[in-house]
Amino acid sequence: MTEELYIRFKLCDGSVQTILGTMLKPYPDSYLTKLVFNNDFKSTKDDQGFFCVDEEPQIFAAILTFYRHGQLLLPNIFVSIRDSIIDKYLLPFEKLPSTINSPESTITMNITRVRLRGAARTFVYAPSMEPMSYLCTIVDPMWTDLPESQISDFVVVTSHSNGIEYVRKSYLTVMNFLVSKGYEIERWDEHKEEVDLKKMNT
Repeated sequence: MTEELYIRFKLCDGSVQTILGTMLKPYPDSYLTKLVFNNDFKSTKDDQGFFCVDEEPQIFAAILTFYRHGQLLLPNIFVSIRDSIIDKYLLPFEKLPSTINSPESTITMNITRVRLRGAARTFVYAPSMEPMSYLCTIVDPMWTDLPESQISDFVVVTSHSNGIEYVRKSYLTVMNFLVSKGYEIERWDEHKEEVDLKKMNT
């Protein structure tokens, strides 16, 4: 059986959050990695293949940010339960020193992080069935899971061979669109055509 590229989690409010499976594997002892990859670990999937998790969406977004970037950036209202969240998800964190737990330094924000990767793909469309090459972008998390996808006119194509979702625009076009919607560029590798962006959600 081919391993799924993207892992999708359905939360208690019905929302879905997505991450690349490879992002989970560096932390084999953590809860989500065991949930997804350990056959001996009891997991719950719905009829669409989503893993069901009873969690607040803002907390879960912070958990996925940890897997992507190694930082646990909790919204301010959840900072007081940071240690219980670490215990619940078996994250490799120690308690913060008391100087870091000062009121001035525990103020965090809900941050959305997005990674873009440039790609070139050939698609065949009816009725001509002529193969056409396009500059595309791979988005993590998936483009259709981002709120900004609802206000864009970007065409999205999912490959039947590998399950990857491609936005049929260059990564620069997608980057500029997200920047216009409040994202900031954290890292930009022009050679690899990769961009990491973040957005502070108030």
